Amino acid sequence: RPSLPRRCCARLLLEVLAARTMSIPCDNFREFKRVLQEQRKIDDKIIYELNAAIPTSSFAAKVNAGDECNKFWGQLQEVHAKRTVEIDECLRQASQTILNLQQKQSDEMDIRNAQVLLRQMKSEKLAESILQEQSKVTFNERCARYLQ
Repeated sequence: RPSLPRRCCARLLLEVLAARTMSIPCDNFREFKRVLQEQRKIDDKIIYELNAAIPTSSFAAKVNAGDECNKFWGQLQEVHAKRTVEIDECLRQASQTILNLQQKQSDEMDIRNAQVLLRQMKSEKLAESILQEQSKVTFNERCARYLQ
């Protein structure tokens, strides 16, 4: 169970905790996207949170920036891993739905709707990988000197 970093804002931990409990729904793309956006708030605020967690040179002696960076990284990795697993599960479910519909020789419109849902989810998977990479780059730019 992560402890609250000394300078890092409590909001970050609350967002991490919220992201842990919020599951991504797979059967409704609008809801899928909404929950993803909610879970991605930690990535949207990474620069602010790192600035709050890592001291300026005048406070460097009071806070261990390496510890703060490690705590932040652990929380970020946990949220990223959870989102990746959930998106992959939704992709698996959507693919299975298409197969089931094709095997049952369902209405062509139902199959197309399921295929559209799968394409939209694949697009979100790509967006997720880009967002995670951007977060890693930002983290490394801000924390690399403290983690050597």
